[in-house]
Amino acid sequence: MNKLEAERKWPYVKFNGYNFLIENDVLIYEGVRINNGVSIGKGGWIADGTSIGKAVKIGDNSIISHDVTIGKHTIIGNNIWIGPCTHIGEGVEIHSYVSIGQRVTIEDNVKIGEGVEIEDWGKIPENMKIEAYAIIHRTFFKT
Repeated sequence: MNKLEAERKWPYVKFNGYNFLIENDVLIYEGVRINNGVSIGKGGWIADGTSIGKAVKIGDNSIISHDVTIGKHTIIGNNIWIGPCTHIGEGVEIHSYVSIGQRVTIEDNVKIGEGVEIEDWGKIPENMKIEAYAIIHRTFFKT
């Protein structure tokens, strides 16, 4: 989808760049900013105030709550839930079936395995690898 097609379908979204791959059934709310090279899979839901960096890939059926920032070159798997006011750094890899609470900070180059749950208000330091099906309590990595 080019910029013109995207702006016709979602006129209330700010598109920066010219190349986007966004499935037709994706729901995007007002005030979202999407940068060049972003890919959003089918059944996606992007809430207001969210900013998606350059070349981010978001899988199918993923829900991104309001006021989330996603850094460039991040890969988000299928069936993900990201809570409001969360910040995801650059080069992060999030595998499928992950739940991230509200106001979580995930720094650059973090790898998150399948089925991980990160509770509200947590902070994950850069270059960390979280194994599949882990549960991260907010007291583990305090902000």
